[in-house]
Amino acid sequence: MTIASRVGLLICQDLLFISKVTGIAGSLGYQIETANLKQGFIKAAVGGYACIIFDLSLQPFAVADLTRTLRDTPPTPVIAFGAHVDTKRLAEARAAGCREVLPRSQFNMQMPEILTRYLGPPEEAPQT
Repeated sequence: MTIASRVGLLICQDLLFISKVTGIAGSLGYQIETANLKQGFIKAAVGGYACIIFDLSLQPFAVADLTRTLRDTPPTPVIAFGAHVDTKRLAEARAAGCREVLPRSQFNMQMPEILTRYLGPPEEAPQT
C-alpha cells in the first residue's frame, strides 16, 4: 500500500469533530486532509484519495453532486454520516451511491474500523 493510498479527505466544518477524526487517524498512521464544502468538492474532483468522509449536516448541498464530481476509476468510496433523525438525508446519500451511510454516533463508535477498512492496516510503531 502506498503512502498516497493512506490519505483520506474529510469534508466537514465541525472543528471538534475534525480534531477527533484527524487525531484518531493520526494515531493509526493515516493522514486525513480536511476541507469545507466548497474546497471539498474541488479536492474530490481532483481525486487521489483513498476515501472521502462526508458530513451530511453541511447545508446546502446534494450528496449526489459530490458523487458526480468523482473522476477516479473506480470512484473514490464516500462514507457519509449524519444525524440519526435525518432519515431523508441518510437515504439520499445511499441513493447517491455512498459506500457507507451511518448515523454520526455509529460512525464515532466504528471510526477506527472504518478508517482501517479504507486506508489499510494501521502502521506498527518501528522496533527500536
